[in-house]
Amino acid sequence: MTTDGLLVSHVRYQGFQGNIRATTRPISFDQQALSQILALPSLQTWRASGGLVISDDLGTQAVRRFYDPDYTNFSARLVGRDAFLAGNDLLYMGNIVSSDTQNNYETVIRALDFFAQKYREDPAFAQRVDESVKRILAVKSRLYPSLTLYEVLPSPDKLEALGTASEQVFAIARKSATLISPSVAEFPSDLPSPPNTLDYIVFITDTRYARQCSACPDTTILPAETFQRTVGRLYGPSAGGLVTLSHLSSYSFSDLELLLDDRQPTPNMLNSLRRASYIIISALDMPEGQSQIKNLRRFLTEKQSLLANKRIVLFSFGAPYYLDATDISKLTAFYGMYSESAPFVEVAARLLFQEISPVGALPVSVAGVGYDLITATSPDPKQVISLRLDLPPAPPPLDATVTPEPTPAPIFRVGDTISLRTGVILDHNQNPVPDGTVVRFVLKQGESGLIQQVESVTTEGVATANFRLDQPGLVEFSATSEPARISDTIQLPVTQEGATIIIITPTSEATPIPPTLTPTQPAPTATPEPDPVMSNGYPTFLGWFLVVTVLSAGVALAYWLGYQSADARWAVRWALLALFGGLVAYNYLVLGLWGANEWLDGRGLAGFLQAVLIGQGLGFALGWFWRLSSEGGNQA
Repeated sequence: MTTDGLLVSHVRYQGFQGNIRATTRPISFDQQALSQILALPSLQTWRASGGLVISDDLGTQAVRRFYDPDYTNFSARLVGRDAFLAGNDLLYMGNIVSSDTQNNYETVIRALDFFAQKYREDPAFAQRVDESVKRILAVKSRLYPSLTLYEVLPSPDKLEALGTASEQVFAIARKSATLISPSVAEFPSDLPSPPNTLDYIVFITDTRYARQCSACPDTTILPAETFQRTVGRLYGPSAGGLVTLSHLSSYSFSDLELLLDDRQPTPNMLNSLRRASYIIISALDMPEGQSQIKNLRRFLTEKQSLLANKRIVLFSFGAPYYLDATDISKLTAFYGMYSESAPFVEVAARLLFQEISPVGALPVSVAGVGYDLITATSPDPKQVISLRLDLPPAPPPLDATVTPEPTPAPIFRVGDTISLRTGVILDHNQNPVPDGTVVRFVLKQGESGLIQQVESVTTEGVATANFRLDQPGLVEFSATSEPARISDTIQLPVTQEGATIIIITPTSEATPIPPTLTPTQPAPTATPEPDPVMSNGYPTFLGWFLVVTVLSAGVALAYWLGYQSADARWAVRWALLALFGGLVAYNYLVLGLWGANEWLDGRGLAGFLQAVLIGQGLGFALGWFWRLSSEGGNQA
């Protein structure tokens, strides 16, 4: 079965002109790069047979950032023109909006008018349009015998099959999940254990809304309760009871913005944050200048007293490169997930509870942790490049019951050609280096000191080279691929009679290679010492003991004043009223009633002690007025 259409993503490639470090523009807008791809033998035949090329969504934020990094002048007409001239037959406009229009409809109309005008004025452009239209009509006539609505509607059976490959998606999510910060070595000390039943967990989610068309209903992207529900399903009472459901609470970035602006946030949000042990932040793409990144930075900066001694874990379900080093240094852990679909959220939950370990490596550069993709995919200098003879495979024995004899060692003489191949050369992430990585094979002649070099490039991490043995004497072969300079050495005494090779494998002096590239971590901010009297916004045992001490002292003082001013009966009354006032004030703060969070913000234990003293003072004052009114009644 032949594919009818090819969707061209806004991806950038390296190595189209032989230099693997050179990067193209997004190929959906790069005519030269896309032409080279379509010129590949398999695609060239398909294209010549009428295959359609379809652009990816031209209205994405990634396209807007590429054409208009400052968000000041974005032209959908130019974007559409570039995508079409690059080689796309069909343009998927998506929800594209130009800077000089108000909505998607007006933008598309202006783009169509621009294309129509250019079609009339530019013969070369008109020829390109005609070619694409012919391709589209040819595919339509091949797919549908008659162009009726029934023919183009999708089959209900095929629609029901969408989204059912959850196991495959889960496997992809598990293999791609990446621990961005801290390093693998530092992680056990930063998060030694997962949450338990005593921990309070607050989930703050970057919930967004989108619609497929102007008349379509809004679709919620990553609802605020998604992570909490996943954790409850996997670790709640019905699945081992690792968490207490009443200790979980969820809020959106909109709720967070209300909290930061001192407007009326969702009830109990501040109280939930105050007592939380874990704060889990789920983020989508957060380009510079948008409210999401601004509010996240404000939260991490302005609420440091609220976040002290809490474990803050951020899961990036979009691109992971929007946070800088200062932002990341305020996080306990930072994971890259790359998609917000349900399997990826489930993997995030399992990572939080340390049921699985992240094994993925960053696919993009992240400046905030000093991770550069070009460096990461270059050969690891700590490895020893394996070097072997490139011999043809031995033919299988004719009789399967006969044990095959060992292949005799090859003998080389003057005038022979020797073929060499490397083992799989690994990058810093311990994956095969990209195809096209340059490898330099070196031949050294023992006595004469002659050096001959042959450069080759890798395919699936392996490079090959051929040398002709022109002179007798001891020759040595080695290989390098910058910055990896250590390899096996092959020695061969070349004579007229012939000799076998000797392979010398050097011992690497490097330390053991970690499983993934360890990015340069930003300098972490100073971690405050644990507060001995406050924990999660509430007094510890020591803090509670101090509150009881102040309360007892106030009761004793009220009794003494009552005994000195009146008699023992009034002394007991004043002491009880002082005790009642202090307890009412303390419980008012603990229950988080109206105004309690604002009173405690920044005060810590002093806020509780001050409230207890004020409550006792009011209780004592009530007793004083009670005595005065009682004496006035007796005199009357």
